[in-house]
Amino acid sequence: MTSDAQFAARGFVKAGGTQASRANFAAHDASASPYEGYGRGGHAAHGSHAARPAGGGRGSGGGRRHRGLAIALVVILVIVALLLALAIVGVRAVNSARDKAQTLVDDARAVASQVQSGGASELGQTLSNGSATLSRDVSALKQEIDGGFVWSIAAALPGYGQDVKAARALVDAADVLVNQVMSPSAKVIVEYPVQQVLSGSTVNTAAVQAYCSLIDQIQPSVASASATLEGVSAPHVSQVNDAIAQISEPLSKVSDALEQAEPVVDALPGILGANGTRTYLVVALNNSEIRSLDGMPGAMMAVTVDNGAIEFGDVYNASEFGNDFTGAEQLALTDEEFAAFGSSPGNMIQNVNFIPDFPRVCELLNQYWERDYGTTYDGIVALDVPMLQYIVAATGIQVQMSDGTVLNGETTNSVLLHDVYVNYPEEGGVQDAYFVEAADSIMSSLFDISLSNVDLTGLVDTVRQGIDEGHMYAWMSDASEQSAMERLGLDGAVSHDAQNPVLNVYLDDSTYSKIDWYLRGQTTVEGSVANADGSTTYTVSTSLTNTMDWEGIASGEINAYIYGYNAEKADEGDMLTRIYLLAPEGATIESVDTSAFSTEDTEYGSGTLYGRQILWGMVHTEPGETTTVTYTITVPAGAAQMDVEMTPTMG
Repeated sequence: MTSDAQFAARGFVKAGGTQASRANFAAHDASASPYEGYGRGGHAAHGSHAARPAGGGRGSGGGRRHRGLAIALVVILVIVALLLALAIVGVRAVNSARDKAQTLVDDARAVASQVQSGGASELGQTLSNGSATLSRDVSALKQEIDGGFVWSIAAALPGYGQDVKAARALVDAADVLVNQVMSPSAKVIVEYPVQQVLSGSTVNTAAVQAYCSLIDQIQPSVASASATLEGVSAPHVSQVNDAIAQISEPLSKVSDALEQAEPVVDALPGILGANGTRTYLVVALNNSEIRSLDGMPGAMMAVTVDNGAIEFGDVYNASEFGNDFTGAEQLALTDEEFAAFGSSPGNMIQNVNFIPDFPRVCELLNQYWERDYGTTYDGIVALDVPMLQYIVAATGIQVQMSDGTVLNGETTNSVLLHDVYVNYPEEGGVQDAYFVEAADSIMSSLFDISLSNVDLTGLVDTVRQGIDEGHMYAWMSDASEQSAMERLGLDGAVSHDAQNPVLNVYLDDSTYSKIDWYLRGQTTVEGSVANADGSTTYTVSTSLTNTMDWEGIASGEINAYIYGYNAEKADEGDMLTRIYLLAPEGATIESVDTSAFSTEDTEYGSGTLYGRQILWGMVHTEPGETTTVTYTITVPAGAAQMDVEMTPTMG
């Protein structure tokens, strides 16, 4: 933990924070290139991350197969109850039961309509009233089906008895969802309205704990209702089977999501400082200068959280840390890390995430901070501008800059990762000032919004998308909290699961520039062959495209600060990128076409990293051209289909 004395020693604002502090965070971009005079031994820029084949993966238009938590869980359950009731109507054993089922259907529709059309402030009371009504309806229908004489006779009939069992199972599931899920959910929402969970920069930890306890409470009930529907069928009533088919999958997903949420639920209050003050480091990543794990670390800001109260510290630029030029002590790297990435991750904080394993990156970040400022952090969060744009889009905020530029869900990336370098000079701190203004305005707008005006389900889905695409990572020093980060897919750790193989393709900028705004990357599995020994060999291609145009360079719109300073560039438009291929656990990379790699010095190499085979090489890509590297990978017998993850690019 960071003590008050340590905060005072390094100038952090521990009480209250300021808008300026927030602003400086995104503002400081460490825009000065850290590579001037930097030798080959340090590897100016390296990459790492992954892109999945068509259908899913970072950088390839897909995402990791994570199920997002259903913020609108109660609404979903109301609709589920509606579908259950509709299915019951299909069993025409007696008019009385059908009438009761129709009443349930009508009431469920009315509640669903009120929930969809009403605001967040009315949600709790709407659900409370609705759950009371639906509970009454379900009880009446359950009593009819369980005790009715005609139903008892029908249950004994050959063939049709299964129809009655299906109807009863559906009513039982509806009973559980209404009384054991919807009703307790309504009580919590009434006591802790959604819009009161966040007020300014303070999270209501009592509300968070109440919602976490609610998830713990309802998870077994949702799982029970889901299990009830498994294997249920009504051979003679197609409506019942159709309804079950529609209900089972979404209900199963909700059940799985709640089960997966348990570690997060247990950890969240502690992360928010409910059990004592926490200090976190937030790192801004610049995608215009790519690294294995996303973009170059630029600005870093300490954030303290004490029982939900969030306070922002001062911002530190990467240039404020010692490096080999200033004679600072170099951090120790493993032999494998040094062989693959050179010395720079251990002597320049800007290059720390050349290393592709985020927990290891956080270990080094804490070492940098302890060496230079005498402190370490309870957790570290890294996010980039695309993640920020996703959040801006999901919350609907619009920020007008002093030059008239509007930052919103469509423009934030282009303005902060490209336009600022075109419109404002590198010298004089003008770019930094622009980042300060943008960050200050966005942060202020985010903390001023009311959750009652935000589509929370959409926000969660959007954040999930950003995580799946590799735009955000988080690490916690507490083991149980780190487990929650892993469940959320935020950990960014290199996989060691040989049964579920993942090929990692990492990209690192070697142009010494902001050129990667124009980089597009794609890794595709072209085909596979089953071998006699049970192993599988995949043919894979990784393609990099330079979308710059010569006209932009000739006109001066794409200036030297953007297109880079590396002396190895063939011309102004030449884009230098180092590609790393990290084989899946237990797999081997073979038949690499090295013709695309530079032959200068020792640009092509191979070795191991964290026990996995790794190969790398430098490629040059001219404007409008695409460079492609092909290779094969053989995974062991019994392994699942190989997945692919790649460092995310801007398109």
